[in-house]
Amino acid sequence: MSKKNLDKNLYIDRENLEKIIEPSLKNYNNHIVDLILSVHNNESKILDFGAGCGTLAKIIRRKTKNSPICIEIDQYLKSILIKIGFEVFNDINKTKDQYDFIYSSNVLEHIYDDVKSLKQLESKLTKNGTLVLYLPAFQILYSDLDRSVGHFRRYSKKRILKITSDAGFRIDQMFYVDSIGFFCSFIIQILGWNTKFGVGSKNFLKLYDKFIFPISRFLDALGFKYILGKNIFVALKKSQQSI
Repeated sequence: MSKKNLDKNLYIDRENLEKIIEPSLKNYNNHIVDLILSVHNNESKILDFGAGCGTLAKIIRRKTKNSPICIEIDQYLKSILIKIGFEVFNDINKTKDQYDFIYSSNVLEHIYDDVKSLKQLESKLTKNGTLVLYLPAFQILYSDLDRSVGHFRRYSKKRILKITSDAGFRIDQMFYVDSIGFFCSFIIQILGWNTKFGVGSKNFLKLYDKFIFPISRFLDALGFKYILGKNIFVALKKSQQSI
């Protein structure tokens, strides 16, 4: 595939994220934000690491009346963030502030050296600050979809324990999210991800968001979140050695 065609496909994927995927998953995205804010204590300086098209940042701004600073390297997505009123940097090292609260949703798996990124985040966190990570779980679920969107890995609790410790963090909370999504990921492995028909389409995503995900949330609350899930939620604090 030529560079021109590759860039065109990437643009379509970004546009798909902005116009189809994110608007179709309102319940899901609101739940992610509720999880993030469950460990948020009205901190004044918030950073969104890998903000994408601003889906979570917009919800957090609305719910907290506090506008996160956004880190986003993609120029197309960065332009969207600026257009909707966020301050955006393409490199975390270009920000001069320390942050009381940093969150990152479905980003770390795109980065080859995830420990290096975690160390950068640790250096930008205040002494008593919190880092929240929302990550894809279970390498057994790794599919062509993961590969096509640039995922280097999915995460296990064991790997998270190691890399966060290496980066100077201690784990405050860790549990799985979206137990039914674990099984839906196997369907993606079999049928593939199709944005026009079937799994991945706007109609399927809306169906999942409205009818299936609420059941998944209920099962998570019953205790399934300690057994399995499509994603994993982690809340981190600086370790004593790094303070």
